[in-house]
Amino acid sequence: MKNSLYLPAAVVCMALFTLEAHATALFSADFQGGADGSATVGNLNSGTQIGTWAGSSIGTSTLDTAGSNRGVLFGRDGLDVTANFSSVGSLTAGVTITYDLGLRRTGDPTRTMMMKGIDSDGNVLFVLGLQGHDRSIDVGYGRLVVFSEDFTGSPTGGGGGTITYLGTKGTFSKGTDAYNESIMHEVSLVLSASSFDVYVDGSLVENGNDIAYFSGAGTDIQALNFQADIAGGAWYDNFEVQGTGLSVQEVVLFAADFEGEIEFGPVTLSEAHRGTLEIDLRMLNQYEDQPQEVQDFYAACREAFTGETPESDVAAICQTSNRWKLGGPMLGDVTTTNVSVWTHLPESSVVEVTVTPEAGGASQIFQSSETNLMPAVRCEGLLPNTAYTYQVANADGQDLGGGRFVTAPTALTEETLRIAFGSCFHKIGLHRPELLDLIQERGNRAMLVLGDSAVDDRKNDFGLINADYLLRNLSPPWQEMTANVPVFAGWDDHDYWHDDSFGTETRGQWIDVEGLRKNWKSQWNNPDRDVEREGIYFQTQIGPIHYIALDTRSCRVNDARGALNSYLGEEQMNWLKAQLNASTSPYILLSSGTMWSDDISAGKDSWGTWDTAGREEIFQLIDAKTDSQVILLSGDRHGARGFAIPRPGGKKIYEFEAATLGGVPGPGAWADDPMNQLFGYTGSDFWAFGELSFSTVTNEPQATFRLIDENGDALETIVLEK
Repeated sequence: MKNSLYLPAAVVCMALFTLEAHATALFSADFQGGADGSATVGNLNSGTQIGTWAGSSIGTSTLDTAGSNRGVLFGRDGLDVTANFSSVGSLTAGVTITYDLGLRRTGDPTRTMMMKGIDSDGNVLFVLGLQGHDRSIDVGYGRLVVFSEDFTGSPTGGGGGTITYLGTKGTFSKGTDAYNESIMHEVSLVLSASSFDVYVDGSLVENGNDIAYFSGAGTDIQALNFQADIAGGAWYDNFEVQGTGLSVQEVVLFAADFEGEIEFGPVTLSEAHRGTLEIDLRMLNQYEDQPQEVQDFYAACREAFTGETPESDVAAICQTSNRWKLGGPMLGDVTTTNVSVWTHLPESSVVEVTVTPEAGGASQIFQSSETNLMPAVRCEGLLPNTAYTYQVANADGQDLGGGRFVTAPTALTEETLRIAFGSCFHKIGLHRPELLDLIQERGNRAMLVLGDSAVDDRKNDFGLINADYLLRNLSPPWQEMTANVPVFAGWDDHDYWHDDSFGTETRGQWIDVEGLRKNWKSQWNNPDRDVEREGIYFQTQIGPIHYIALDTRSCRVNDARGALNSYLGEEQMNWLKAQLNASTSPYILLSSGTMWSDDISAGKDSWGTWDTAGREEIFQLIDAKTDSQVILLSGDRHGARGFAIPRPGGKKIYEFEAATLGGVPGPGAWADDPMNQLFGYTGSDFWAFGELSFSTVTNEPQATFRLIDENGDALETIVLEK
């Protein structure tokens, strides 16, 4: 794996990360326990340099299995042990706890393994457990639980207090005394000052957001206590605690790899959501090491973006670095005769774009109409279906890059017109070259990015939002593709604000809707970029193909869920109806950030739980189109799926979801009733984008869908029936 780092057996030390990338050991532990179950607390502390383990029992936990130094803390005969890292300083809000977790089950009942966050006064701030299964009362198994402060019952239920169940039953498979890596899941706790979020395998679990601390102030977490009842427990591995409390830069305060070997390879989704400097630099470098100058530039600009005078500070950094741009050129809004060229400059200026026919002929020069930090130059009056090269320069004549593009044809012909689409890059996929190269190499005239793309969970933090965009711009594969393939972009929850976010507030937290919309429009090269609307929705003609992109996040009416127009808002809904009624294109692509169908995750956070009546109105308008075929595009639910939604009179509406741009697995691939489903993938172990090709066959329009993986193979090929 590119840029993997292997550490010696049973020794884990993480680094205080600086631009020079030197390492300082903050915690290390060599767990030389006996495979016969004779391990003691002393074995935990063997070799520990900073921080200590303490406790009354680790039962017969096996700290060494088959000589590989793994398998700690399953506590078959009871467990009570505490990891103390107060010697390296008190942790503060911003801490993330990450570990691999598996459910051990041999006895009946298998009881809950509990982890408690403890402050410097010994107060318990939270209790997170992993629930087993009690056959005698048929209590569900295999999910995380959170206990209330006054909980007095058994871990499987009963007594005083409450249990909050996180996720669904069976998320964690039942194991045995023997360590089994296949049952392990990555769990992350992202801590803030007053609450924390829980992720499993990179996804926020149900009921796992904004869990309040008992004390209401999580700014002093100094220890983690692990407990388990007799005949209970769990397997832990690759445990680490990260926080920002000791330095301006990210540090790892506690780490232990119980498997004896840890690999720092591709960034996980939960890491991308956290988005620390160290994590983002790993993303930048994980497929190809970037020059140190680029890494230093990103780190310096990131700090400036989050400072008090970002524009002037970033401009000064660019001046010192002899850099004339922060991003671009990025193509967008291509039509039969026009294209738009976007750049991000250190200071407001005019830019000039020189466009030349690739086959030869006179060049044309286009200039931005006014000075701007992120101008989008509209190049008009071009020839249809024609290849051009272009070059961009600033007002001082300094080169800002260039590329090529092909304008759209006026009508469908026997020559294939290809348009790529997909969602859920989640920052990760923006740095992986295979898909981005293939989109260009296969001759796609445009790329439709449907959401969860360049920004991850930054809420209203515009400094970090703009740092995420800079990280996008510095990705060589992204630079190459967007300089040569026009991009159209919509947002979904993670790049809008946070997981399952919408409207003006989510979970009691205010969303700066207007600020987010304004910032989004400046950072992308979409049609209607300067049109004032309550939303970021837009429409355009990519030659004979009519593309309508909806805003399914910022226009939702928070207190009207389930009512007509609560999902798109009345203004956007009326606009959409007008677009559908007026369109005469043979094919209309209609994108929603979330899924149109309810078959995956029961319509979670989507049309099926918001506005089914409004969706039906849209479907009826689609039914009435006799000369146009509407194709629904969607995202949000990781994986890839296709549906043929049945309609009256034997008609059907196709929906294609390719939420696999970041290679992140999602929920079940197939609906409970797969009768109307064409294909399904969870997204495990592959990356893919959707591709629609249009042409005429015997003078009749024809559309074909393909799901293209990172090797260029078509996993699915579906010719659309009229």
